[in-house]
Amino acid sequence: MRTQDGRAFVFELLDTMEVNTPNYVVGRESVMGYEIGRRSVGEELLRMLREDVEDGLQLELLMRREARDRPKEKQTDKFYDIFEGGES
Repeated sequence: MRTQDGRAFVFELLDTMEVNTPNYVVGRESVMGYEIGRRSVGEELLRMLREDVEDGLQLELLMRREARDRPKEKQTDKFYDIFEGGES
């Protein structure tokens, strides 16, 4: 968290765990259980950052500002693009 690369890594990790997005899957308890489990790990990591790291809250805010200011890359998945009228 003390370096920009470290903050970018932690942000991507938290994003992968979908800490900042609701993840409810109606009618699919097994999928929802998996998603909730993954998210709970991310929430614990975030709690540890906030409570156990010196200046953790300020570092979290800096991490979020840097993530917001980073250019966004468009995610592409050639397999799914075929079904959406993209490349074949």
